[in-house]
This record gives sequence, C-alpha cells and structure tokens, in this order.
Amino acid sequence: MQRKLGSETPIFTYPYGTGTPQVQAFLEQQPLQVIYTLNTGIVGRHSDLKSTPRVIINSNSWHSVTNWLSGRKATE
Repeated sequence: MQRKLGSETPIFTYPYGTGTPQVQAFLEQQPLQVIYTLNTGIVGRHSDLKSTPRVIINSNSWHSVTNWLSGRKATE
C-alpha cells in the first residue's frame, strides 16, 4: 500500500472474508495491528486482533444487528 498509495496503515481487511493459510502467515509477519476477517464472533478483551471478526450489514442482516445493538433477542 505504501508503494501504490503513498501511505501506510496498521489495518488490513480481507475483501472476501479470509485468505489462505499462506496469506494469513504472511500478514501476521507484517507490522499490522489488526486483520479483519468475516469470521463469526465478537471482539472481546482477549481477542486476537490479527484475526478480528466482522459482520456484513445489509438489508438481510439489519434486523438482527438492530436487535443486538438494542439488547433484544433476535426473535423479538
């Protein structure tokens, strides 16, 4: 990114969720603080930020996301 964009970032986001074990190993050797994936999970105090889960928010998932943010169960 430095060469192409002229700036550095401590964050990498997989565009389609995850990569191969070889790509993950390469990224873990880079000076990155966070690597975002599309793995299912919640980030907590002891989470490995080199494998940070994220959630796609779209019209299909919006109801579940708003329920989660308000503290309601998905069935409510």
